[in-house]
This record gives sequence, structure tokens and C-alpha cells, in this order.
Amino acid sequence: MPSKIQELISAGLFQRGLIDIESPELVRRYNACLAEIGLDKTALKRFKIDRMGWSPDIAEETDNYYYLAHGPSNPFAIILTPDQATAPIYFPTHSYDWEMTDTWFRIHRAQVADVTRDAALWLDMDQMVNVYEKPEDLLMVHEVVVKTHSTNSIIGEAIRQKGMITRFMQEPDAHLDSSLIERIKASGRKVGDLRARNCIIRDFHFPDVIDFYARVINGVFVLRSHGDEPIIASRDSQWAKANNIFVADAGLIDSLATHRYVECDFSWWRSHITYLETIAESLLMEVLDEEEPEMQFLSLNSAKQKGVIRKYGKKLGAYLSLMRIVDSIRRGEEPKQVPDDLAIYLLHPAKRLSVSSREVVEHLLSLIREGRLVQMFYRYQKTAFVDAYTKRWKAPRREWALTRIREHYDRLERLRHSAAA
Repeated sequence: MPSKIQELISAGLFQRGLIDIESPELVRRYNACLAEIGLDKTALKRFKIDRMGWSPDIAEETDNYYYLAHGPSNPFAIILTPDQATAPIYFPTHSYDWEMTDTWFRIHRAQVADVTRDAALWLDMDQMVNVYEKPEDLLMVHEVVVKTHSTNSIIGEAIRQKGMITRFMQEPDAHLDSSLIERIKASGRKVGDLRARNCIIRDFHFPDVIDFYARVINGVFVLRSHGDEPIIASRDSQWAKANNIFVADAGLIDSLATHRYVECDFSWWRSHITYLETIAESLLMEVLDEEEPEMQFLSLNSAKQKGVIRKYGKKLGAYLSLMRIVDSIRRGEEPKQVPDDLAIYLLHPAKRLSVSSREVVEHLLSLIREGRLVQMFYRYQKTAFVDAYTKRWKAPRREWALTRIREHYDRLERLRHSAAA
């Protein structure tokens, strides 16, 4: 295994939180789900899965990140254990996958625990659109219906058995209906008495898909929460131009500001100042990767760091200017002037957006700013992050990235513990 990948694993940033699937029975259940979905089985005897049952090991085996789907517009999930509820999602096909699966697990926690005692679940996340070919297809998505299936068909059997027993208990002459009685007995012989089981999972409707990101066509953003003309932006410039939509690059900024999806509010930055500092540091690390590729900059004491910055000061104009803005905000002052080339770094998702919409806009800004806010680069573009870390970045930027991402997640963990206390 490449040493740089091992660095990420040791730091808990690669394969972090994934569930180990090692027992032959769980592997068999996973393959049973793949077969029912109509996908090829895995030959692996052990692998890791995320919250949605997606496995980086099987993706490598098949050389296909979309192996758990019938194309990017038809994703599926496989649930083998309740432990997946708290696992991360490593390859989301849509930006709403986090919230949708959070809600699904929260509602169906007891049923998942019951069914996965002796079977596996697979989820068909139906957006009512089979193929994304045109921008208009994306605008047809208004909700997702999560349809749950079990490998032993116990969900359907439980629904049927409960319906028959309800009829028998409520209809006055049901005890005379020999056909109904025989069907109840046959169900009992087939799957047992399910009255004490908690295994019915009905179709789950998830409506919060107003603003979203989809991996289709190399990545498309859909913004329509403000009631204005929808903004559709694609990472594929050729497809964007052919379909007369926006390209997801810096040229989109004016439209985002006009439609009030982004803003620059210095009071917002006061409570998020570490983000702006990280963006500034990325400019420094870019220079150090070229000039001092073996240097562990963050390991130097503050005096030596100042010496390095002074040494390369002529190449650090953008970094120094942005740090002056950071210092002004820390003092509670509004910067008097922001250079045009730095203005893009001071934009943030508009405060009036919903949580899910802010996520989409943050993802878009991360892409436009070329991953300079490394915490969001890691969150929204894990594949691109790993590629940059292992193939392009030198020692200064790798050390810095690991440190800032760990700090970010440690801070989130402390906040979760404080909220739970």
C-alpha cells in the first residue's frame, strides 16, 4: 500500500469509520442483495462498507465507483448492520444522501435491528427519473422515495400477515372464512408468527431536494430555493455549453450573488475565522510545496515559521494580504479594502438558506475555490482530495492538510458531546 495512503489511514482520514465485513454470512447476504438488485457479486471474502453499503474495496475490484447503481441516476444502498447508521458516506451520489439516510435510520432504527438479525436490507432510492440526459431531467426531481427490500422477503410477508390477522380480528364472520384462516396458517409455516417482530418498513418519502448536487454528467448543481429562475451548473464545460447552462467555475459567482445564494458578511466570518485562515494558509502551502518540498512547516516553531515567510515574501502577496484581512476581522474591524483577486475567498453561503441548501452552496464554493478550504475539500470531494494528497502535494501541504482536517473534526466532535451533555 502506498505510504501516502497509509498516512491518511493512520490519521483516520481514509477509510475512517467504515464497517468491516468479514464473516462469510455477511458476505453472503451482501452478495444476495447485489443479485436481487441485478448487479454482479463480489469475489472478495472481506471488505469495508460505508453507511450506504458502498465499499471502496469492491469499487477497486470492479474498477467502478458506481458499481452499486444502475447508472448514476439509479443508486442503491445495502444495509447489513445497525452500525451503519453512524458510519460516514464515502461516495454519495447526491448531496442530500447524508440527511436522507440520517432520517431513514432514525425512523427505522428498531426495524433495522430486527430484520438484520437474519437477513440484509437493500434500498432503492427512487427519484422518479430513470436517466439524466438533459438539464430538464434534473428539474423533475422533487422528492426521493426510499423503497426497502429484505433478502428473506420478511417485510412483505409481515405486511401481508398483519393485514390478514387484522381482518380476522376485526371482521365479524372472519372465523368462518376458511380461505383466510388457511392463508394465515400458511404464512405462519413459511415465516413464523411475526406479530411480535418489528420488521415492517414502508416506503419513505424524502422531500428536501430543492437545492442539490448530483454526480451525474461529471457533477451538476441545481439551485432553485429562492423561487427565481433555477440555476443549473455543470462541472462538464462541454455539456454545459451544449445545453446552455452555467459552468461550475468562477464565472458563476455573479449569478450566485445576484440570486442571493452567496454573500460576504464580515460578522459571519468572525465566527468562522479559522476557515478564512485555512484558505490563506493554502496559498502559503502552495508556494512551500514548490520551494521547500521536504519542509514540515507546521513542525517549526513560530520564529522559524516567520523566517520562512520572510524568505519567500515576494511570492506570498496573496497570502499576506488575506492574513491582513484575517487580522482585521479578529480585531472586530471591517477590512477597508479587499483586492479583487481575493474577493472570491470572502464569499460564504447566504445565512438565510436552509441547512441543506447551504451544504450545496458550500460544496460549489469549495469547487470554485479549488479546494483551498481543505476541510470542505475533504468533505465534499474525497476522491479528488486523496488524488491531490497522494499524487501532487508535497510534505508541507500534506502535513498542513492532515492537521487542519483533524482539528476540524475534533472540534465537531467536542460540539456534539457538548450538545449531548
